[in-house]
Order: sequence, then structure tokens, then C-alpha cells
Amino acid sequence: MPAPGFRTAMGTGEGAALLLALRRGSGHLYYPASGRGYWVPIREVRAIPDGAVPAGSCEALLSGVVRYLAADEVDIEGGLGGRARLTLDLPGLTHAQLRGLEGILGPWLKDLTAEPGGRHALTLRLELTGLPPAHGAGI
Repeated sequence: MPAPGFRTAMGTGEGAALLLALRRGSGHLYYPASGRGYWVPIREVRAIPDGAVPAGSCEALLSGVVRYLAADEVDIEGGLGGRARLTLDLPGLTHAQLRGLEGILGPWLKDLTAEPGGRHALTLRLELTGLPPAHGAGI
């Protein structure tokens, strides 16, 4: 999440963001509540304290998937209206991780495809529906 002064200056609003990628001193932040993403100077990014994001929120679910898979890069489309498409570049994927992912996503997982990646070992695409609402403000 960007520092408060940066959020105000950029008009990103309140709420939690997911750090999707790091490149040359910048971080790509995605806000599930608005479905928008921003590249921000990494010095402006602050970690959200544990417990600040409600466990059942869209932010918590998407963040949990990214962390569980140890994704190198992530692209998210959507996030509003309970739908999202995730493209994750991974160093690899074990059968156990795949089964665990199905357990995490359960009823929200509509489609999953995996293919060899370019710079990465694997590109995983997930289509999710019926996601819980984003928590948004107050974080």
C-alpha cells in the first residue's frame, strides 16, 4: 500500500493493494476495490500490518494465492463484480501446490490453464468468479 501522502497525491484512494511486480525501484500495485493498478516508487510502498485485511475479503484471497504460489510476476484483470483473471509467472508448480490451490480457491475457481513460460518456468492462468467483495476503505 502506498504511503498516505502518495495515495492522496495520486488519487488511489484508501484500501489495500497487492504488490504484483517489482522493477527498477518501482512496484506495480493493484487495488481490487477499484480494479485499477498503479506503478509507484517502491520507497512509497508500505506493508499492511497483519490482521488489517479481513480474512474473507477479495484482497486477502488474491494475496494468499500469490504468496502460496510464490509468483514472480502477476497480472490481474477485473476484481470488480466478483470476477478476476490472474496470470502468474511461476518458477514451477508441484502437484501438491496445484491441489492446495484448488483447496484455497474452491468454488471461485472457474478455469485454470498452465503453459511453459518465457522467462519463467511456467505461466498459470486462473479465471475466478463469485469472489468475495473487496474490503476497500479503512486500511
